[in-house]
Amino acid sequence: MKKRNKNNQWLYSRFFIPNIIFIAIVSFLSLGIIYYWSFYHFSNIFEDRVIDEYTLKYSEDLGIKNEWLLGVTTHSVDVLEATHGKATRDYIESCALEQEEIYKLYKEKVDGKHLIYTISLDNSNGEFLYKYSVIKDIYAEIFPNIAITFAVFSVFIMFLSYIYVKFVSGKLYSSINKLEEYAHKLAALDLDAEPVEIVTNDRSIKSLAETFKEMQIKLSEKEKLQKTTLQYISHEMKTPIMIIESYTTSAKDGIYPKDTLEASLDTILAQAERMKIKVASLLKIVELNTKDIIKTCFNLSELANNIITNYKMQINSIANYIVDIQPDVMVSADKEKIQILIENLVENQFKYCKELIAIRIFRNKDKTILLFFNDGYKISENLKSKLFMPFVKGYNGSNGLGLSICKTILLQHKSDIKIIDTNFGTLFKIELKDF
Repeated sequence: MKKRNKNNQWLYSRFFIPNIIFIAIVSFLSLGIIYYWSFYHFSNIFEDRVIDEYTLKYSEDLGIKNEWLLGVTTHSVDVLEATHGKATRDYIESCALEQEEIYKLYKEKVDGKHLIYTISLDNSNGEFLYKYSVIKDIYAEIFPNIAITFAVFSVFIMFLSYIYVKFVSGKLYSSINKLEEYAHKLAALDLDAEPVEIVTNDRSIKSLAETFKEMQIKLSEKEKLQKTTLQYISHEMKTPIMIIESYTTSAKDGIYPKDTLEASLDTILAQAERMKIKVASLLKIVELNTKDIIKTCFNLSELANNIITNYKMQINSIANYIVDIQPDVMVSADKEKIQILIENLVENQFKYCKELIAIRIFRNKDKTILLFFNDGYKISENLKSKLFMPFVKGYNGSNGLGLSICKTILLQHKSDIKIIDTNFGTLFKIELKDF
């Protein structure tokens, strides 16, 4: 999750944030345009001045308040006619004659204009007069225009957003479609397919493309391994089968290739044992590849010491040996598979050493280091690149699956094994990561 948060993905940085900024700018621009247009278009509303500068001095005598910014307040219906027309004047006057309340608020459309007005009885100089206060209902007048304007701008913004989203999603899905096509080719085992090249700034899509490339390489390697395995099986099994078949046929005819029946049967048994060993090795690597990892936390030092103790007889037969295992090295891994790993490497040291083997295990930060050395023949550079492949013959002509099994186990634990250059002998280094 942390890694994902740090990625600063292109889709967010190049699409989401700019799109929000874009919509905000357009919205503020729309409001500005609406405000300016409204002020300009309805400026005449504020010009409905009841009194100009010339008649201002007579305002008190006429009973008129200069409230032109809000509308008009007057006792004279003639002023209403001057500001809003005769039809409006007649209508408001008729409402005053019919009104029974002392004060009443009206909000209605009169002579095509939206008005808000009040009619009240006002006592002035001992005489009751009607007092009229009238303003235009600007909100009611301009609301439809505002709504239409906002609707038009909303459609415009949505259209621009659609174009932008279509452009961005087109680039995004173009990459996804290429990856999908590439994945279908790999699923159909078209391992010669040209790796897809994705031009994008999104790290996740780039990582996915690289993962597909790595998968293609591994599938190709697996296919080569399967072919090698089949070639090995056909070659290794052919000879013992042919010997068993020929010896059995000869024995039925009363002919004994080894002079005696017993010697000939011993040869047949030896070849059968050879086949048994080969089949067991194949079954072991198949089991390791198909069996799930069962992770537990255990004491690797204790496990390694127990394994070395089991090989006490072989160790005593060697002139020199060094075992340096740091106490209480705790690891989280599949204990059974790690045991197979150490056993194979210990056997490998006994098999190829001359007079010296050395085993060291210690903890280094977040990794556990395992070193296995023997003073046998130094492995050639050509053989180093193939040594961990199944059925590759070693420097003494022998072949098997021991080191291949070790490699498989470590790959399952996301770890690795390497051959370290030394002046003489062979040194294997394992970096077992916390799993």
